[in-house]
Amino acid sequence: MKNVTVIHCWSAPRSRSTALLYSFESRSDCVALDEPLYRRWLEENSNQNQDTSSGVTRPYTNEFIAATPHDTAREEDHFKWIREKDDLNTRINLAIERLQNEQTEEQVVIFAKHMAKHCPLFDFDRDCEVPNVNTSKGHHQQGNVEN
Repeated sequence: MKNVTVIHCWSAPRSRSTALLYSFESRSDCVALDEPLYRRWLEENSNQNQDTSSGVTRPYTNEFIAATPHDTAREEDHFKWIREKDDLNTRINLAIERLQNEQTEEQVVIFAKHMAKHCPLFDFDRDCEVPNVNTSKGHHQQGNVEN
């Protein structure tokens, strides 16, 4: 059985959070999740769901929400688009399963980089529970990255 630590990093745009994400992603005992709440935020805030023009617009919003790669997406990146359909807890569960199957380390880490503006979408009671997927103990940690 493995000990799973889930680290939630809440950051501001243009901070060093992406570099931190890449450093966690390079670890063999870690799965890194890049803005796993972004799709849901887009669903709730995009122009397509609002009667006024006050909603946000982003390139590929419709494709991202539908988890369908855009026309110029590289074939090897299609899985990244498809995984966006999964909610935060599903992505954490899949990461745990992957780490359970692929890693020999007793302690494994899931690093989730979030944007601070997505915080209202995070249920600190529900989303901080690590499911029992052959884990002996689960920990969630909150952190902030500043410029």
